[in-house]
Amino acid sequence: MEPRYFYIDAAGTRSGPYSETDLERLAEIGGIDWTGTIELEGLGRPWRINEVGWLAAAMVRARQRR
Repeated sequence: MEPRYFYIDAAGTRSGPYSETDLERLAEIGGIDWTGTIELEGLGRPWRINEVGWLAAAMVRARQRR
């Protein structure tokens, strides 16, 4: 089973679940923000975007394209 993630924006609104691919796509179109956090289902500990290497890289790639 693929891991399921939730995105929590700066206002505390939680969305998901998402796969890693889903989150990368959202990052690439500006659907998530650096101020948000990501939570892996079942762990309950959120990570800042910059703590999740593959997602931070997708955010940087998206910024470079704009």
